[in-house]
Amino acid sequence: MSYAPDGRPLALVVVESMRGNTEAVAHVVAQALERVSYGVTLHEVGDPTMPTGRLDTDLVVVGAPTHAFSLTRPSARADPARHGASAAAVRTGLREWLSEVTPAHGRRVPLLAFDTRVQRARRLRGAAGPRACVLARHRGFAVHRRPGSFMVADNVGPLLGGELARAEIWVTTAVADLAPRPGRQHEPVAAAR
Repeated sequence: MSYAPDGRPLALVVVESMRGNTEAVAHVVAQALERVSYGVTLHEVGDPTMPTGRLDTDLVVVGAPTHAFSLTRPSARADPARHGASAAAVRTGLREWLSEVTPAHGRRVPLLAFDTRVQRARRLRGAAGPRACVLARHRGFAVHRRPGSFMVADNVGPLLGGELARAEIWVTTAVADLAPRPGRQHEPVAAAR
């Protein structure tokens, strides 16, 4: 286990956001993790200081918008670029970042994933979160829980009322399962089904 300078376990939150909705969820997730005693680093996936390679952290949380029922591809990021999204937001996506990282030291680092999607697509099966989980498993992460999905009103947002509160509950509940229990050795986290 790695620790922040103040002794807390480390969490890395990585977000891909085109219109700010997924980023808003990521900020709430990061704040909730800090409240439950994680040292948190939050990165936009296009940030040049973004960690790559072997990740020496205790928890990874990833979030992305759903485009064409999955994670974005370069062609999907071109349209937001034409409508004012930042260059960093369209340069690379979560799909590409996940292909460049693995847990450090052969550890089974837990990973949580979430996505944002348009309300009218609520019941459709394809989304960014489940695809991120598949890619993360292939890279050696221990996917913990089903992905969270948070609804936006339409393609540009805004988030629906109550979604940020749901995001806080989702991550707080998920990490409560990761806390070691007295009298029990900490075991690797089983992959979500």
